[in-house]
Amino acid sequence: MNKKKKILFVEYCADLKAGGAQRVFLNILNSFDNNTYSIFAAFPKVPDGAMAAEVPDHVGQFSYDSKSPDGSHNKLWAYFIFALFIPIIVLRWCRVIKRDKIEVVYVHSIISGFHFSLVKCFVNFKLIYHEHNMASQRPNMILWRWLFDFVAYKSDRVIAISKSVAESLKNFGVAEEKIAVIHNGIDLTVNEAREELRIRGLKRLKVDSKDPALLVGMVGHFRPWKGQQLFIESLPTVLKADQNIHYVLVGGVQDQAYYQSTLDYIVEHDLAEKVTITGHQDDTLELIACLDVVVVPSVPEPFGLVLLESMMMHKPVVAFNMGGPTEIVQHRETGLLVSEVSASALGLAIAELAVCRELRERLGRQGRRRVEDYFTNRAQIKQIEQLIADI
Repeated sequence: MNKKKKILFVEYCADLKAGGAQRVFLNILNSFDNNTYSIFAAFPKVPDGAMAAEVPDHVGQFSYDSKSPDGSHNKLWAYFIFALFIPIIVLRWCRVIKRDKIEVVYVHSIISGFHFSLVKCFVNFKLIYHEHNMASQRPNMILWRWLFDFVAYKSDRVIAISKSVAESLKNFGVAEEKIAVIHNGIDLTVNEAREELRIRGLKRLKVDSKDPALLVGMVGHFRPWKGQQLFIESLPTVLKADQNIHYVLVGGVQDQAYYQSTLDYIVEHDLAEKVTITGHQDDTLELIACLDVVVVPSVPEPFGLVLLESMMMHKPVVAFNMGGPTEIVQHRETGLLVSEVSASALGLAIAELAVCRELRERLGRQGRRRVEDYFTNRAQIKQIEQLIADI
C-alpha cells in the first residue's frame, strides 16, 4: 500500500468576508483526495470560528497567526510586531514540518509565502504558491516587492488563477517554467435549489416577486478596482433603454472614500430610488439567484469567481474584455464582454440584455453548461493534484 503524501495548506486570513481566496482555500480542502494525501490546514483560529467550522473532519488543523501588518491603524507598530515574530513563527513551523514529515506546503498569500519560504531555508519540502491577484495589485512598497520576489524565488511552482495573472507574474520576474495556470472551480450542487434561493433572495431585498422591475446587480467589496463607480455611472445609459430597471450592489466597504464617492454620485444624479446597496451579505447565491443580469465591472479582474457563481445560476453576465473574464465568458455565447472601459459602453451592454429576455435566457443556459464543462471544483483539484504529483 502506497504511503500517503503529506500536504499542508496555509491561509493567513480566516475572515470569510475578506474575498474569494479564502473561499477557494476551503473549496480545495473540501475537494482534495484524502485517500491519496494526508491533509493538514493552518489558518488563524478566531473567535467566530467560521473557517474552522467549514474545514472537513479528515483535515488536521493547526493554528497559524501570521502577525500580518494589514489593516492596522498604527502601521509602524504593526510592522514592528510582524518583524518581531518572524523568527518565532519560522522556528515553530520548522519543528512542525520535521515532526509531521510534511512533504508539500501550499500557501495562498505573500505573507504565508514569506514565512514558509524562510522555513524552506532550513527544512526540505516542496513549496507551492497560489496567486489570486495581479502582481500589479500588490502594495506599491519596496518591502512588498522584496517579499514577492523572495516567495517567487523559493517556490517550486506558482499557480496563477488565469492567463492574465500568469502574464503579470512573468512581467514581475517570476520564472515562466514555474508558473501553472489553474482556473478556480465551484461546487455545482446548489442547482436544484435555484428557485428556492431566488425567493429567499427577493425577500432579503424586500422585493415583491411580482414586481416587473429588472434587477441588475454586482457583488464585490467597495474598492476602486472592483468598479462600483463605473457600474453606477452606467445606470443613466441603461435607463434610456428601459426605465423599469433597478441596480443592486452587494458587498462590504474596504475603501470608505471610494464608497462615499459612489453614494455622492447616486445622490447628485437622483438615482436613489433606482439603487439598493446591501452592505456585506452572507449567502450571496440567494441574491445572485434573484438578479436578472449580473455585472462584474472590475478593472483589472484577476479571475471573477462571481462570474462562475452567476453562470452556475443560469444568469447572463457582463464584464470588461480584459483579465480573467476573457477566459471565462464567451462573448455573445455565455455573456457579454465590453471592449471599451467606460460607463457608457458598460451601460449599452447591460441595456441590450435588459430589453431582450430571449438573449438573457440563452446566455444563462449556455453559461451554466460552460461552468459544468470547464470550471468545477473537480476540474480544478484534478489539475492541482497532478501538479503536486509532478514536483
